Amino acid sequence: ENKVYRWHTGYPGGLKERTVKEQWERDPTEILRRAVSGMLPKNNLRKARNRKLRIFPGPDHDFDESKVELIPYELPERGIRMTKRVAFLDQSQMPEGFQPLNREWYEKMCRLYKIANPYPKPVEDFEST
Repeated sequence: ENKVYRWHTGYPGGLKERTVKEQWERDPTEILRRAVSGMLPKNNLRKARNRKLRIFPGPDHDFDESKVELIPYELPERGIRMTKRVAFLDQSQMPEGFQPLNREWYEKMCRLYKIANPYPKPVEDFEST
């Protein structure tokens, strides 16, 4: 009763208003539609999200539960999402005898991109005493 929807037609003196009770009599779904629209973020996707909203005034609806098939969404592995290949890991572009300056970082990148490290740590000769 206290809530009033106001809009302007664009013409001089074109301020229109309608109470919630009047709106309920005209179209009860519009009240919920405006409420949901006001809760959505004000960005470019708002219009598309409002289009996807389906509101039915009664218990009857077009959607049959037996026809709806829910598919659980699973995130792909991190390595699959990383499609960009890094040039420094390409062995063909490296000069012969190349050794990375920061070996720990290079090994980390090899593990991240799931590439075998072509430059393993050299085995140090240890002397038994």
